[in-house]
Amino acid sequence: MSYGPVKIFAGTIASAASTLTSLNLSKSWSKVYLQLPTFSTAAQLAVFGSTDNSTFYPLIERVASVPPQFQSYTVGTGVASSGGIILLDTPMQYLQFRASAVVDNGVALNAICVD
Repeated sequence: MSYGPVKIFAGTIASAASTLTSLNLSKSWSKVYLQLPTFSTAAQLAVFGSTDNSTFYPLIERVASVPPQFQSYTVGTGVASSGGIILLDTPMQYLQFRASAVVDNGVALNAICVD
């Protein structure tokens, strides 16, 4: 159950670029949601995290399988092309988003954080 206020952090992937430099969430949050607009480019969005805002590593999620497997946390083109809000299961303070292709007209992303 959430008891704290909602805080929104905004970032942009510039037009003709593929990477958001970084998004500083000021601390680790209980839940982080990523709000995506409609992309003008069909691209996947890979999610990276950092503890120092310098070196970013791909976020890895566990796939429900036997034996357990792991994969990079990637937002598929279906979500990116139509927009939506997804739950990011990450405790990272610094996030970076990398599109698999350069985007047209830029992309504004919001991280919606709650405790």
